[in-house]
Amino acid sequence: MWHQLETLDLILNYIRANGWVVIETSYSLWAFKYYDSAVGKKEAQVYFNYHQDINYSEEGWRISGQYFSKEQNILGNKDVLIPKDSNTCQILEFCENLLLDIENEIANSYAVRLLRN
Repeated sequence: MWHQLETLDLILNYIRANGWVVIETSYSLWAFKYYDSAVGKKEAQVYFNYHQDINYSEEGWRISGQYFSKEQNILGNKDVLIPKDSNTCQILEFCENLLLDIENEIANSYAVRLLRN
């Protein structure tokens, strides 16, 4: 049997261990992390929601992000669905790949590149 909350705890602990601050409220669940840039500190955010399509073919935790560079969300296409049948190793691999993609996108964003030059 799949335990949604145990899976979510595993994801959140991984996110926290990588420097993200997790915010849990009665109506939302998200995390944020600040990055230095040429225009000061900029915030990246990731959102968590339980996803189930109408045909029940995809079910799991969807994680999506946002970070604006030049007025565009450069993380708009960086999201992942962690299927409900994923084991612990797979969940951690999904999280690791997502965070690596996010870090790479932000490192290559305009304001962060300007800071390096």
